[in-house]
Amino acid sequence: MTVAPQRLVYLGTPAMAVPPLEALVAAGFDVCAVVTRADARRGRGSEMTPSPVKAAAERLGLSVVHRVDDVLDVGAELGVVVAFGQLVRPHA
Repeated sequence: MTVAPQRLVYLGTPAMAVPPLEALVAAGFDVCAVVTRADARRGRGSEMTPSPVKAAAERLGLSVVHRVDDVLDVGAELGVVVAFGQLVRPHA
């Protein structure tokens, strides 16, 4: 019997990446960090706006970072990537 990884890092940015994040949390996975793009200026007032994934992660009480390098030592067993929008380079 194979045991599914329980501790993971989630990488995503747009609204389409929010439902999978919510499903992982609802299924009981320990999402120890979420990596998404930094807040961007949007609209006429150029207000800083978080990505949809960042907004969802904060609502779910998850830790959010903006660089893959920031999650290399969090002890995750797996990384889940859904519409991240950046290259994820191998790390030694």
